[in-house]
Amino acid sequence: MNCPVCNKKLKLVKLIDDLVSAICSNCDGKWINQSHFYRWKNNLTISKLGKNNSYTESKGIKEVETKKKIKNFKIIGKDEFDLSRAKICPECEHILIKYRVSNYFDFHIETCGTCSGIWLDTNKWEIVYENNLHIELYNIFTDYWQKNIRDNQKSIYFDNLYNNRFGYTDFEKITNFKNWIDNKKNKREIIDFLIKT
Repeated sequence: MNCPVCNKKLKLVKLIDDLVSAICSNCDGKWINQSHFYRWKNNLTISKLGKNNSYTESKGIKEVETKKKIKNFKIIGKDEFDLSRAKICPECEHILIKYRVSNYFDFHIETCGTCSGIWLDTNKWEIVYENNLHIELYNIFTDYWQKNIRDNQKSIYFDNLYNNRFGYTDFEKITNFKNWIDNKKNKREIIDFLIKT
């Protein structure tokens, strides 16, 4: 197998525990075969879920993005190895498809639509692992995960837009009022009263 970035031979190594990966000695990119990943995941115990064992799969990306402090490693540029050409799967030679990991990380990881292997460029495995997203790798490629990212992006966009329009202090007051009114049973009546007076 050759590296999809620099075309050098990939060498099989253990990433963590018994998770086998093919690593490029030149760019440090990592290829994870689907069967290797699920074999490793099925053998996981609670004590092996990563450095922060409070994270569990059932919490999903919303918990990760709203409650967990995100740790970042140095990434040069956005997608340093984001080639102008498509990356090719080292196993079956089909085109790799990019997926966003989170709104907090300005990079993508890639998967093969045919053999379902995963390619992670330099430092991306380390960031995913440090943030306990390594057990979620295949969930990242689901419609549900990607929709949450898009919804979160949209929310951030509108928050910034209204923050600029109203100013920070007023926007905070408006947001607090909105949160208060959203929990009222007579919300519609309150809105009618505000409009009419």
